[in-house]
Amino acid sequence: EAANLADVGANLKRARVVAEVPSPIEGLVTERLLVMTFSEGMSLKSREALLAAGIDLHLLVGRVCEAWAVQLLRDGVFNADPHAGNLLVRQDEAVGPLPVLLDFGLCKRLSAEARLRFCQLVHALSEQDGDLLLESLLGLGMKLN
Repeated sequence: EAANLADVGANLKRARVVAEVPSPIEGLVTERLLVMTFSEGMSLKSREALLAAGIDLHLLVGRVCEAWAVQLLRDGVFNADPHAGNLLVRQDEAVGPLPVLLDFGLCKRLSAEARLRFCQLVHALSEQDGDLLLESLLGLGMKLN
């Protein structure tokens, strides 16, 4: 998990994605122990609480989507457990809503070919192209009866 945190954090920073990933603390990570930096933020469970805190929900959703798109489609190292419990948000004076991405215990690493096929799949869905969708799914190894 420490390697996943470091890889995804560095990748998002290099891509200039507005998001925070806690960093493992060198010398305090073993096979059984992970100590990382503390990241403040509020839960995404209550829309009303987020709005009361001044969170721009549209911008927040865009930033979370960008973070996962960069992980999955560009870098191929991504958190394979994306749910609201693994996300926090903090209102940052400089950038507005800052997504905090947590829990990188379940990460996947994709080959360049798989990343291309996922890009193809997203494009096929956006264009409503059934033939391209089928091609991308088959290219990802899906077996159809």
